[in-house]
Amino acid sequence: MKPRAEPPGDKGRIDLRLYVTDRTPRCLAAYDNLVRFCEEHADRPCRITVIDLLKDPGLARSEQITAIPTLVCETTGGRKKIIGTLADAKTVCATLGLAAKAGWEPAPA
Repeated sequence: MKPRAEPPGDKGRIDLRLYVTDRTPRCLAAYDNLVRFCEEHADRPCRITVIDLLKDPGLARSEQITAIPTLVCETTGGRKKIIGTLADAKTVCATLGLAAKAGWEPAPA
């Protein structure tokens, strides 16, 4: 079943989809970093949807996911992807168009 896409930026919210495979250490670190990132850096609410590709492997092809974990954000400027554990706040902020705050400590992978 494909997740239902909602309009990007609905009510100023950041809609994020994190593609994972089960509960691997890298996928868990990416999720932990994403939650902390949203709490510490986002200037508006974030909605995180976690999609386990082991439960629906066909999504990997249809969503063009080539590595995991992968974060996808649909914006008015297009679709943006970040691959990895999301440990680099500057990369995440730059991709999402937000300002990074000092003192970021990523979760261990």
